[in-house]
Amino acid sequence: MDQLLDNFGSFAWWASVVMVGIAINLASNAIWHSIDPLILTFPRWISDRSEKRRKKFEASVALLSVNNRLQMLALFRVVRLRAIQTGLLVIAVGTASVTLASRWTDVGRQPERTSLIDLSAFVFILVSMLLASLAHLQAERLQQIAEAALDVKADGDKRDSAIETREPPSS
Repeated sequence: MDQLLDNFGSFAWWASVVMVGIAINLASNAIWHSIDPLILTFPRWISDRSEKRRKKFEASVALLSVNNRLQMLALFRVVRLRAIQTGLLVIAVGTASVTLASRWTDVGRQPERTSLIDLSAFVFILVSMLLASLAHLQAERLQQIAEAALDVKADGDKRDSAIETREPPSS
């Protein structure tokens, strides 16, 4: 306690506190001025990326709405991606079940030690779940495009049938 009071009373301690405070202030100003332009450009980057994705989505919808074969292929791909997703989830759950069951039934192994097999099973489960979620996201995006194309095609068919059923004015 006496040493702490001596530190508070010494000139060297106060000088070092002031110097560190000034250094922190200068560093925070430098960091803030370098980050400030990034903060201003970030929303523009997000809107540009959103605009690109919207244009790509609209181009895909336009392509699928005029081509029935591509529409069917897109829907088959959605089904395939859903099957891949389900298979990966089953594999991940099965691996987790086997790993946990072997952990509980191994009498000779020390319970506090994690073996390389357990770690590799954990990594395999994580990778399987990641791939399943990527397949899910891709299937959702493709399904949205296919459904939008079907809606565009249905709207076009309604307009065509309305034009065909309209009678010409009698004179």
